[in-house]
Amino acid sequence: MSIFHIIIIAVLTIFLLFALFIIPLIILLNRRSQTILEKYDPASIILSYKLANCFGQESKGLIQMRGNGVLVLTKAGLHFHQYIPSREIAIPIHSMISVDQVKSHLRKTVMRPLLRVSYTNTEGQPDRCAWYVTQLDQWISGIQSLLSGK
Repeated sequence: MSIFHIIIIAVLTIFLLFALFIIPLIILLNRRSQTILEKYDPASIILSYKLANCFGQESKGLIQMRGNGVLVLTKAGLHFHQYIPSREIAIPIHSMISVDQVKSHLRKTVMRPLLRVSYTNTEGQPDRCAWYVTQLDQWISGIQSLLSGK
């Protein structure tokens, strides 16, 4: 078998794996994100991002895995729905203290700025959570607008 045939077989194998695993996963996550977004009144959604990367809640400690999911900013607050494992973080606007931009959170980074929200958690304790999102300036200004109207 020539090197050309080996390369062709390798390329076809990669394409087959992509078609069998990655495409169905993308379809599944897209359906899941649509289902999540349908829970909200479209008029109440200020911003949403289907591929937000959560860096964890400070109160839960350093040993947390990052997770992707849907981040939704509504007039009522900030909501994160993680895909795998399925979990939700809800931060009502009345619990938010501040919003800022940081380079890392809980010793984790993606070498890009992160959205960090400081708030009072359900136990009445100060807490912080951070996400990687695109259009970071829009997220910060959207949350600041809500905070100024509290």
